[in-house]
Amino acid sequence: MVTPNDNDQTYKININTKISQLFVNSSKIRIPSYQRAYSWEEKQCSQFLDDLLEQRSKQYYLGQILFEKDGDTLFIIDGQQRLTTTIIFISAITKILSTRGYNTEEIRKVYLTNIFKTIDDDQVIFKRVTQKHHTLMIENTETISQRRIIKSFTFFEKKLKELDIERLKEIQNTLENSSVSTFYITNKIEATQIFEYQNNRGKELSRFEIIKAYLMHQI
Repeated sequence: MVTPNDNDQTYKININTKISQLFVNSSKIRIPSYQRAYSWEEKQCSQFLDDLLEQRSKQYYLGQILFEKDGDTLFIIDGQQRLTTTIIFISAITKILSTRGYNTEEIRKVYLTNIFKTIDDDQVIFKRVTQKHHTLMIENTETISQRRIIKSFTFFEKKLKELDIERLKEIQNTLENSSVSTFYITNKIEATQIFEYQNNRGKELSRFEIIKAYLMHQI
């Protein structure tokens, strides 16, 4: 863990964190109220799965994740779609492994808990899908994002059922050991400004451009 300035505690960087470490070492991961809801559809989920399948146990880089750190809570500024999908994906693998007679208690304790919560409007559905694997209530959903959560789970479940147990465990291991670059901001105003800067422009900024702009501001 490093900081741009020893006297400046508003910004911290961890260049290489495994997804498993992120969840094991975190007490609360939340999506702030100003974030958009879950937006991934089959196209993005299919690419997510294809990327994992291509690794064949090689190190996989999942990207950059920007957090606002407030006490023991991490609020996701950038990267929530990937983290939400990661939980949905792991839940689908867990269901399949369970139906094939494998003990999934350890993976459930790390990922399928209340450590990670989505936006308030979708949390009830998200919890039912990821922790209970309830997907039959799609007709009773209230938002498009709730339906997307259910559809993403059923998409992953359908695709993963086609894999044998060795391949399933290989892809699970790839995802759990995938690396992310994590960035932590402790200044709430700056966190909100970065989010607005990212989302209120005509052309969406790349994550590199966002981090570069913030580092330049700090310097």
